[in-house]
Amino acid sequence: MGLLTGNVAMTATHKKNMLRTLSSFGFLLDILPFKLLDRIPAESFTQSISAAFDLLPFTGTKKNAIAYLPLWSFLYNPSNVMDEVKNALFKKTLDSSTTPILRQFADGIAHSCIRTKNSLVSYCDYLKNIKLPLFQVAFSLDPLAEPLKTFEDSFSRLGSSHKTMVTVEGGGHEDFLLSSELHGSFYHELLELLR
Repeated sequence: MGLLTGNVAMTATHKKNMLRTLSSFGFLLDILPFKLLDRIPAESFTQSISAAFDLLPFTGTKKNAIAYLPLWSFLYNPSNVMDEVKNALFKKTLDSSTTPILRQFADGIAHSCIRTKNSLVSYCDYLKNIKLPLFQVAFSLDPLAEPLKTFEDSFSRLGSSHKTMVTVEGGGHEDFLLSSELHGSFYHELLELLR
């Protein structure tokens, strides 16, 4: 059984989805110094931003105050995630990313589908070859992988004859990973499919 989340076509209509705008800056990864870097050290970048942000007068006494801003609502529904988890997500989970992965991601958004590095193979074209039983999860408040677009672009193209898609109401993009209350949000549907 395969468990799927997200949308390989990366299309969206949600106003909070800034991926297409951000992907337009993908060309910057082809200029120096990024062309020479194998990895972009996200941790150093986020730590320096966080330290600078903490010096601003309106942040109060909260350390790592940037983690609590509503700008992260594209990634999770703030009402589902405890402050300590927001802080840990920003401070401890961002490590680094390879430059080629970021290039592939930007290219995938620009072309409405993740493609191989040489752009010869589009992942969307091969979804029909996935035949194992599948369980696709979408989240109603996810601006990065909207349920309807995920159904149209990914789920409907999967070749499996034994597939189920569930939309978790009130969930954002990463909520089920960040909130223990949502860990079992699709447990019953998954269990029923396994029977």
